[in-house]
Amino acid sequence: MIAPALEFLQPALPVFDTSEDAVLLLDLHGIVQYVNGCFLDHLGFSRQEVLYSPCTRFHSELSFRFDDLLSRLAMEETVVQDVTCLDKKRREKQFRLVSTLLRDIQGQVRGVMVVLNGRKSLREQEMKHFENQRMLLSALNARRNELITIIDVQLQLTVFISNSVGSILGWRPQEYLEGGWPFEFANFHPDDMNLIALVYYREMVRRNQNKELDDQPIKWEFRRRHRTATWRWIRSESYILERDERGNIKYLISFEQDITEEKQGKNETVRLVESLLEMPARKFPDPFVLSGYSLSPREKELIGLLQRGLSAKEMALRMGLTLYTINSYKKKLLAKLNARNSAELVRIAIEHHLI
Repeated sequence: MIAPALEFLQPALPVFDTSEDAVLLLDLHGIVQYVNGCFLDHLGFSRQEVLYSPCTRFHSELSFRFDDLLSRLAMEETVVQDVTCLDKKRREKQFRLVSTLLRDIQGQVRGVMVVLNGRKSLREQEMKHFENQRMLLSALNARRNELITIIDVQLQLTVFISNSVGSILGWRPQEYLEGGWPFEFANFHPDDMNLIALVYYREMVRRNQNKELDDQPIKWEFRRRHRTATWRWIRSESYILERDERGNIKYLISFEQDITEEKQGKNETVRLVESLLEMPARKFPDPFVLSGYSLSPREKELIGLLQRGLSAKEMALRMGLTLYTINSYKKKLLAKLNARNSAELVRIAIEHHLI
């Protein structure tokens, strides 16, 4: 049983179980709450020997303290370093270690994920395959409005991620590359994890069986966690980049765009419509009194944008005004039409033919 504080990661555990990177989930005391099979294979322990034991037990440095790691993570969110671990026979083994804070849906820190990556040389071998396409990768890196990744489907290995991961999600490319799929999956919204896994594995099976689907993208929308612990909506399109000599999918390339503002605009419109429908009847000012009012073109434009569900920031950009001016216009309009909120403001303006 995983600790209650980490239950939000339950949908990700099947992915961690199949990962070829070693994964540990720790509570905030450094006690192991989950371990995958890869870790057990690398170090020779049984699951019972690892679960609920302190993580310091597997570190070769006697001076290592979990509290020190936690302090670094509080400052950096993610730590990438080379470490030496001890297997069951006390032999030293070298790994690239990626530690990252685990946050719940509300952004609260609930634990730490440790990914031990022993495949650094393998990734370098994979990249040699793209040696003659460095101009292509350079061009992909230059695209700032899209996050682009290339993964080896068979090895479950991300071999390329564009630098735009920094501007879109706040992470460094090295963190995604070294942390592998466990790091990536831990930063999906918990409510989206099952859908992502289902769509991915279903589509890989379908497309392995039917090459005619190669030109059709895999389309999906989901939420990724930004480094600042906020959620960003992502629209992704993935294409088969290459198959191996047996015809099985080898490389997949994905193009992802941040559509958070688009989603927020739609949600705002839905909330506005709902509030209009649910608003209790109240006595509005006499229509003959209101008919004496006239709205300026700017006021009409602002109410129109409110009707479409735009945020104050988006309205400021559309109207070429400052956020302060937008809020001032809105405040005056609420008082002018005796409205309690934006929804009622729009309703009054429509009912009394002011716009």
